[in-house]
Amino acid sequence: MDKIKPPKGERVWTAGYDSDGLLLYFITTKKDTHGPFYIYKADGDSYKRLGSGKSPLLLEDKYIYDQGGEQ
Repeated sequence: MDKIKPPKGERVWTAGYDSDGLLLYFITTKKDTHGPFYIYKADGDSYKRLGSGKSPLLLEDKYIYDQGGEQ
């Protein structure tokens, strides 16, 4: 599994991997809060913020599962 390097001031809440252990996405929040949450798409050693929201589950539904991601 890849080591996740979240943006400065954020901590990883959860992450999604493929069947080979490759990091697909991760969800963070600010270090001292429980929201809002931010979802990032992993691409090798880099990542791109896809969006933010009040719930990690809603972010996964919107950005991962609804876009043909992991099943």
